Amino acid sequence: MSWTIARGIAGVITAVLVTLYAAAYVHDLGGRPPEKQLTVPQFVADVRAGKIKQVTIYPDGELRGVSVDLKYGFRTMVPPKYTKLYEVLDEHGVEFVAVDRGVDWMTFCAGAAAMWVFLILRSTYHSLMALADKKSRPR
Repeated sequence: MSWTIARGIAGVITAVLVTLYAAAYVHDLGGRPPEKQLTVPQFVADVRAGKIKQVTIYPDGELRGVSVDLKYGFRTMVPPKYTKLYEVLDEHGVEFVAVDRGVDWMTFCAGAAAMWVFLILRSTYHSLMALADKKSRPR
């Protein structure tokens, strides 16, 4: 297979991977209400006022959720040892779930694409060096 065809195939595969990553990122953003940053006192006040419908609690203390009317999403950071938070949420009928972050598949795809580009560039370099070595030898 000629070098030009191999580079063309690698370029097409790279373009497809980048397009899929971009489409997944845009799709992930769609369907969510606009998100605003809340301080902890604002968050607690909104919970007590009955404005918060659902909260997701992450291990690092990040909270994400949506308002009762679904007009906005929110995010805030609370101290990880703030156990009174669970009582406040339960008292006011807020649905909450604690989740583990796990591996973000978008990060995995970005890493895989970067590795793909690295391998293509590396093989390109070695192929050019081999070609240069062939040309420099006497016949």
